[in-house]
Amino acid sequence: MNTALAAKEEKIRNTDENMYTVLFVCTGNTCRSPMAEAVYNFYAKKLGLNARAVSAGLFASGAKLSAHAKTALVDAGFVDEDYEHMSTQIDEKLCESADLIIGMTDSHAMHLIMNFPAYATKIRALTKEIADPFGGYLVTYKETLVQIDSVIKEEFFSEYNI
Repeated sequence: MNTALAAKEEKIRNTDENMYTVLFVCTGNTCRSPMAEAVYNFYAKKLGLNARAVSAGLFASGAKLSAHAKTALVDAGFVDEDYEHMSTQIDEKLCESADLIIGMTDSHAMHLIMNFPAYATKIRALTKEIADPFGGYLVTYKETLVQIDSVIKEEFFSEYNI
C-alpha cells in the first residue's frame, strides 16, 4: 500500500467518526483536488465545523503536491510553508469512508461512477468545471485556486457569508 494512502486512511480512521468527510478527486492529485482539500479544510476549521476534506486522484502516482499549487495555496493564506501533500490513488476504501465524493470535472465524476458504482449516490462533480493547471505557469495555478475557492465557498459555505 502506498504510504500517502495509508496516511489518509489513518487520518480518516483516527478522526471523530461523526465528522463529515468530503473527498475531492482529480486526475493526478497533485494540483486541483489537493487545492480543493486545503481550501475546504481552511473554511471548515475557520467556521469550527465538524467537517473535513481529503483528496485523491484517478491516476495518482504518489507524487508531491505541485510546487506551483503549494505556492498558490501559501500565497493565498490557505496553508503554511510546512504544508505537505502526497498524491493518493482513489480506491474503494476512500470512497467508502467519504460522505460525499466530488469530481473536479464532469468526466472525473463519470469515471468515478463507472469504476465505483456502489458509491454512485455519493458522487457528483463541482458545479463549475475546474481546468487542469498541470505544467502551467504560477499565474495559472493562482487563477485555478481562485476558481476553486469561489466554487467551494458557493457550494459548501454560502450560508456562512465568508
